[in-house]
Amino acid sequence: LQFCVVETFALGDLVYLTAFLYGLRAVAPRARIRLVTGLAGAAFAFPEDLRVEVTAAHWPWVNVDWWRRPLQSARAIFRARRTLEPVGGSWVGLDPRGDIRHRYLLRRLGVRNVVQDGTRPRTLARLLGQSDRHVLEDRQQYLDATCRALGVGNPSTLRWPWANGNGVAGHEDRRVILAPEAGARLREWPQERWIQLSQELRSRGWKTELVVHDLSWEGFDLAAAFDSVFAGSVRELSERLRGAAFVIAVDSFVGHYAAAHGISVLSLFGPTLVARWKPWGRNHIVLQHDGYACRPCLQVRCVQPETSCMKTIALSEILDLLRRMPGTTAGASGT
Repeated sequence: LQFCVVETFALGDLVYLTAFLYGLRAVAPRARIRLVTGLAGAAFAFPEDLRVEVTAAHWPWVNVDWWRRPLQSARAIFRARRTLEPVGGSWVGLDPRGDIRHRYLLRRLGVRNVVQDGTRPRTLARLLGQSDRHVLEDRQQYLDATCRALGVGNPSTLRWPWANGNGVAGHEDRRVILAPEAGARLREWPQERWIQLSQELRSRGWKTELVVHDLSWEGFDLAAAFDSVFAGSVRELSERLRGAAFVIAVDSFVGHYAAAHGISVLSLFGPTLVARWKPWGRNHIVLQHDGYACRPCLQVRCVQPETSCMKTIALSEILDLLRRMPGTTAGASGT
């Protein structure tokens, strides 16, 4: 068997796709698996035991509101036509997200046999890869559909966490990772509050490590506010997660990646749907305020910036919730 899997979106999507790939490998251990992905796929550290061939390219569409920009979407399609070269041989196309753009890419690759999940309603939302269920539940259902369509083994339960587990006890077991950056600015908590959060945690005996990539921290003395700052690769982040006690993150790749390692996560959610994107697994806590009819949000700028769903999250709420998280009461006073 030869599987051509398509997932062209962000790093967080690749975290849950990896669980799907482990399930696929379990039912077809000798299959050839090729993954067509976006630039995020080139940076992502796919585990070597998956034996996945990664083809990464730039797909200039975005996942939010793309159909309202027809000229940009048309340019993306024509650019994709120039980029793709058909694959030779007999391939089975897999689109776990269920996105019409992914179906187009598979057709351009010459893959005609594409598995479809017949249990999904054929609505506009489904054509755009949207769902009311959690993303991992969607991936599980698609693996079940793949097994039924091809008669490949018995459906397996997706491996989670897939990155071989819990924080390592030792001299770093009181280190907390803080992840303030998200793929969209509306999902981020004000930077000065991360400074305040770090100060509170350090006063309680924790060591704080800030994960940075895109945000500008000019005007902030990071060396004074945090015990360490991390700006490395995904593979290096994996190593840092294994030594952490827990993670505090916005709805972002780092939070999902930590969950894939079995690390407890306190997630700050604003404009996105918790039921769809909360970190999967036990021992995680999500903090989100109700009363926002604009959720899920498709805006570039918040329509109520002074009372946005992220700004209303208070530092005191986070500190109160930390008392309920596994591993946060030992070794540090006041938590």
